[in-house]
Amino acid sequence: MNISKKLLSVLTATFCAASVSVCSFSASAENVSAEKSDNGLYYVAVDEDEDGIYDFTRITGCSSSSTSLLIPKSIDDLVVREIADDAFADSTSLISIDVNSQNSYFSADDGVLFNKNGTKLIRYPSSKAATSYSIPSSVTEVADNAFAHCTKMEYVKIPDTVTKIGERAFYKCSSLGAGDSLNTFSIPKSVETIGDSAFWDTEILNYQIRNNGGPLYYADSWLIYVDSSVKTVMDASTPIKTGTTGIAGGAFSGCTGLTKVDMPYGVIYISEAAFANATKLSSVTIPASAKKIGEYAFAGCSSLVDLSIPNSVNSIGKYAFTNCKNLTEVNIPSSVTTIAESTFAYCTSLLEINIPVNVETIEKLAFYNCAELSKVTINNKSCDIKDVPQTFSNNETIFDGTIYGYEGSTAEKYAKAYNRLFVALGSGGDKPSISGDANGDGVTNVRDCAFIASALANGKGDTLPLAADFNEDGKTNVRDAAAIASYLASAK
Repeated sequence: MNISKKLLSVLTATFCAASVSVCSFSASAENVSAEKSDNGLYYVAVDEDEDGIYDFTRITGCSSSSTSLLIPKSIDDLVVREIADDAFADSTSLISIDVNSQNSYFSADDGVLFNKNGTKLIRYPSSKAATSYSIPSSVTEVADNAFAHCTKMEYVKIPDTVTKIGERAFYKCSSLGAGDSLNTFSIPKSVETIGDSAFWDTEILNYQIRNNGGPLYYADSWLIYVDSSVKTVMDASTPIKTGTTGIAGGAFSGCTGLTKVDMPYGVIYISEAAFANATKLSSVTIPASAKKIGEYAFAGCSSLVDLSIPNSVNSIGKYAFTNCKNLTEVNIPSSVTTIAESTFAYCTSLLEINIPVNVETIEKLAFYNCAELSKVTINNKSCDIKDVPQTFSNNETIFDGTIYGYEGSTAEKYAKAYNRLFVALGSGGDKPSISGDANGDGVTNVRDCAFIASALANGKGDTLPLAADFNEDGKTNVRDAAAIASYLASAK
């Protein structure tokens, strides 16, 4: 069920077929040796900078019969610096992993493998005898495959320091949640991301399947899996339960007939590839409680036409909406500071985009191959636009649209560098041309009222632009939000 990895490989192949240049931007520059073995470990030597000299060793796996492993300081005089995400994923005989004390990158505690400073739990040996385990409070990330195939494990205590649970983290931990553990297992509120198949074939999920608990399945407050037969998820039909805080990676990826989803208020996190390749999904409601949209979250949702992203969202991952080929309109919330790599790549029906003043960075290929894109407005005079021509393009290289920005801005410099048509909005002083446009999205509406209120509530009133002083009394406060609301009401 490891849907997201399959999806990512398919999407990558699609991009590479369309443009070799895009792949060159995305791929890491390195050469690796043929795989070798040493004391039960499989490894490759890595030439990271492609200068013809190998730089370090990467562990890629181990012998299937290995019961114990020692991660050395170096192999063939090359420091052991990396361990592949799936290196020990299917190593079902492991009882203990140890690390040479002189290794600068990894450590072990009671046979469990961590990174050197203990913030990442890399691998708990699948044949270790214990039935319960408390993850140390130093850990912030439970890695991909960290507990995969730990069939004896019934209970894992996750501390509130953990923010990420990786793909297949508890994959095939068939006893996890057995007996009383089913009622005591919990995911702390600190967790922001749960990867695809993290709880597949655990008792947490299997118990619900056996007892007809679906078609939506949960691990604590996270929606982790959705039956592929589901067509709509809304109040009147198969609602997401109250109290759900996150949508796990790949949860809806197999729902090829899914057409509509209403996420209730309270959902905060939408993980990587959560809705990826739901090709019939035409309507989705993202609640005002949402903060994070993960990488590839809606990639390949080719039936989406328009999308409203609330101002509560402050992070949108790479490729989040790539290949949403019928998406004609999308708002970028003023709370977002970065438009990540390839976020809207292959959105071939997208007509125009207004990039708010709070956006500080536009990464490479953000609007790559958007065939109908004709107007791009960049409100931040000093926005860092990653300097490749394909960042805004109608196909592999050409952009026939117009870039709007301020005189002397990075938008103007970008347009001139790549011979794009540029129209100046003005000199780009501290005060935007539209009074009341507090969030810098080019219009004055109720979102500006909310933006002012939020900034004041969070002690950030001094960061509001001069345009937020709608009543022009020299101060920015709740009176300005009220004045905007009164103006909007009278204008109706």
